[in-house]
Amino acid sequence: LPPHFEIQPGEEVQLQPVFNKPPEEIISIEWEPAELINCTGCLEIFIIPSENTAIEISVQDLDFCLATATTFIEVVPIRDVFIPNAFSPTNRDRINDFFYPLTNPGSLEVIERFKVFDRWGNRVFSRYNLDPESPDKGWDGTFNGDRLSNGIFVYLIHLRWKDGEESILNGEINLID
Repeated sequence: LPPHFEIQPGEEVQLQPVFNKPPEEIISIEWEPAELINCTGCLEIFIIPSENTAIEISVQDLDFCLATATTFIEVVPIRDVFIPNAFSPTNRDRINDFFYPLTNPGSLEVIERFKVFDRWGNRVFSRYNLDPESPDKGWDGTFNGDRLSNGIFVYLIHLRWKDGEESILNGEINLID
């Protein structure tokens, strides 16, 4: 078995050990942890681990020689975030009317902080603890109810993922008609 696999959540792993004896000389195969394995006596298995997991195989041959091997499967979370570089809140087409980070559904716990600043450093938008599935709670291009002029603004976004990890993102957004 390879010593290490990296997979994304929901991805299936095929484990097929290589033996130095023909399969007919193997009298016993045991995979651990048994609760993750659908066929503990099989020569190859397919699993979909939901978290980092060590998998061990123990094999015994006709001569009662016992061999074991372990592999570690690391489940690497998907942290895709799309942040647009421009939006047009006032053209009334209902497309790109709010500036908001977009992620894979269900991967983000909360947008802890979301701030937007003008070119002089004045905060023009600030929200805390936003639902990641509510883009209409994003910035609409206004400050105190007044529409701002076209231009470049700076954002700071603090994200907390479902697994507890955090990301801080910053950049520029172009407000256009």
